[in-house]
Amino acid sequence: NHFYSSTKNSSDFLGHKYANRITNMSTSVEQHVAPPPPGAADSVSATGTATARQIPTVCPGHTRPLSDIQFFRVPPAALPPPVAGAPPSDNDGEEELLLISGCHDKLPMLRSGRTGDWIGTLSGHKGAVHCATLDPASCAIAATASGDFTLRLWDAVAGSCLAIIPHGHIVKSVAISPSGRRMATGGHEGLIRVWELERVLANAVAERVSAGGPLPLEGDDVPPADVFLSHGGDGGKGKVAVNKVCWIDDDVVASGAADGTVKFWDVRRVAGGSLATISLPGGAEVRDMEIVEVQETGIITLTVAGGDAVHFYDARAAAKEGRTEPLRSVTVTPANFRNEGGASLHPVHGRTFVAGGSDLWVRVYDLESGKELDCHRGHHGPVRCVRYDPTGKTFATGSEDGTIRIWRS
Repeated sequence: NHFYSSTKNSSDFLGHKYANRITNMSTSVEQHVAPPPPGAADSVSATGTATARQIPTVCPGHTRPLSDIQFFRVPPAALPPPVAGAPPSDNDGEEELLLISGCHDKLPMLRSGRTGDWIGTLSGHKGAVHCATLDPASCAIAATASGDFTLRLWDAVAGSCLAIIPHGHIVKSVAISPSGRRMATGGHEGLIRVWELERVLANAVAERVSAGGPLPLEGDDVPPADVFLSHGGDGGKGKVAVNKVCWIDDDVVASGAADGTVKFWDVRRVAGGSLATISLPGGAEVRDMEIVEVQETGIITLTVAGGDAVHFYDARAAAKEGRTEPLRSVTVTPANFRNEGGASLHPVHGRTFVAGGSDLWVRVYDLESGKELDCHRGHHGPVRCVRYDPTGKTFATGSEDGTIRIWRS
């Protein structure tokens, strides 16, 4: 049985200081076993010869194009204690993983990152959900960024909305810092907003207590952002849409924009502007960004997909020392990232990366040589998002066809 299967409310599950303080949030949780695909997906080598076929796990449920997928490790402290007399778990000693997805159908979903089994749907947005994430320190809080001009915070166990935070335009990205201390958003306003997450959640708990029920924090009760940063204004260009935000650590956040620049910000000291700026060749729009600390090297690597190439940077060196030259850049034609797609670096050894974009294929590359190692077929629409799981054993892809597919590395 999956570890969510016996969970009935937040106080029974994650040992999170906020989850235990929120009452009346019970909900039943169903499981949906991802069925096998209708046919085998071909796997083709770089030479064009057929290799062993791989049948990915297909995760149905969404009805519109995917916009975002992210994996998270479930911290051991968040797992429920063993139940006396319960049958042994089927996880074979492997750590638990979660997969959260954003979609144009307005319904972000949470799944098991190991099996693809559906866990729950977060219902409430009135526009496409462009980004969905979890608090990496606890996995108890989810955050979703939407085309309805709002960010929503959720109890990730019960599925209830904790807060609705208004913005002035479409919200394209949200990220929570590694310790769960801070949260940043970016979007078509051209602003990066930063909150102390504990303050927002404390207000949400107070609102529920005063209301005597599970009402979300919204309107004038939402605390204003602690920090406002203007991506374009920092360089004198005026407003420019921010497509992605991600944290390097609890104090430094990176923003990637439509003008082809990535900027690094120390949210504790914003008066002097950004710490450093990366400019993609040809001003290619930043389509995707990922931060991963490669386990074997300890390098915190920023992966940026834009135009027809994927670029890799030492994020710490860029933010702290101003060294913005790429570690490596790899062209991924015939695919491109002009309208959709993304890339993800292997989190364990950092020697390969996976990319998907304008065509239907998912390609695996060698980072050092840029050589295409594998090419997987299975989606029926362009690939819009890709991510390795934290163990590097699998990666997930989300497509225009409304499905998520989980592939073995």
